[in-house]
Amino acid sequence: MLRSELRYAIWVAHGKRDAYSGDRIENFKDLEIDHIIPRSTDKILLQEKISKYDLGADFSLNSLGNLLPTSKLLNRQKSHSAFNESFERFYLAYAQEKKAKVEEECKKAIKNRKLKEKAQFGKSYSIVDHNEPAFNPSYFNSDTLIVLNALLPSKFIELGSCAIEFYEVSNMVALNHDQILHLIERSKEYTLEEVILHYYSEKSETAFVIIGTSSLHLKNEAYNQLVTILKDFLRVYVEFLPRFKTFMGIGNLELYKSRECYRMMTITAAEWDFLVSYAAQNDHDSSNNNSFYFSSTPKCLIAINSNDPIIVFTLSPVFKRDEVTLIWHLPHKYDRKFVEDDKVWTAQRTLNWLLQLLENIKSPTTRKQSETIKGSIFSRIRNSFR
Repeated sequence: MLRSELRYAIWVAHGKRDAYSGDRIENFKDLEIDHIIPRSTDKILLQEKISKYDLGADFSLNSLGNLLPTSKLLNRQKSHSAFNESFERFYLAYAQEKKAKVEEECKKAIKNRKLKEKAQFGKSYSIVDHNEPAFNPSYFNSDTLIVLNALLPSKFIELGSCAIEFYEVSNMVALNHDQILHLIERSKEYTLEEVILHYYSEKSETAFVIIGTSSLHLKNEAYNQLVTILKDFLRVYVEFLPRFKTFMGIGNLELYKSRECYRMMTITAAEWDFLVSYAAQNDHDSSNNNSFYFSSTPKCLIAINSNDPIIVFTLSPVFKRDEVTLIWHLPHKYDRKFVEDDKVWTAQRTLNWLLQLLENIKSPTTRKQSETIKGSIFSRIRNSFR
């Protein structure tokens, strides 16, 4: 049986992922450690493989170079069966590559355990508000028995997360953005205590708590500290939550299929033809010194800043009969800082431009041009999407 620090180190060194499937192993309790060369391998065959694969005289079945993180399901499927030679070589090399990282994480885990044995957590509180696209604001709150460390939503990055560590138990609870939002929404209808507390034993003064996908038993003092810290964290998270939509001008636009796309507006097929024509007439070679030009494909309109190689906005169509729903795409997270310089447009800025441009269709001259376009290549492109 491998000690918990080593299991934890292997888990962290591999990015908390199953080495075979690449899937996330969200909870430490779901982790299993697989022996690439099975533990059931007899000594003679093991020596042959050590020699054949040049694994070194110090290699054993429990060496770090023979251990990989996996899920319970995959470990059960593999059981005591061995890989063929090519797969065995590959995974042994992969485990060897991660060996130094595992050793480093193991030392950290042992050090943390010893520190815990010496003293409880200390009280601390901080919020660091970064203003960089690559970094979320951070939140830290700890008491003697609970530590909550979190990333808050920012104007550049919508998603936050948090990790909760407990002095009395080995579990660490991790919550993603959606799980945090679920707690916030439930807390509007019920108290936080009603949301997370599923059973309380008066006899042992122990609370059975479920947070996200994790469940644990906490003594009364630890439970009270958790409720206090979690309430404050959710309050702060709610304060930071609107920043992203406000900064990106998203307002009440609805998501479309993913977090990167929003339904902007519905227009007619003729208006879509007009936009495609406008984009073709304002490409890189004929943009007439505009602040941006179009580099578009039949599937989307892409506006590019004329002075910098930055995408100003991207729109794509979804056709339904004679209607077209325009989908606005979020800028890349590293380009969002250029919103402040108006080099990259928000959803609202893009919508205002669209509404103003489409007003031109109502003029007699533009209407005549639009009728000419109707049988053009742009209409045929549109029809090909249906």
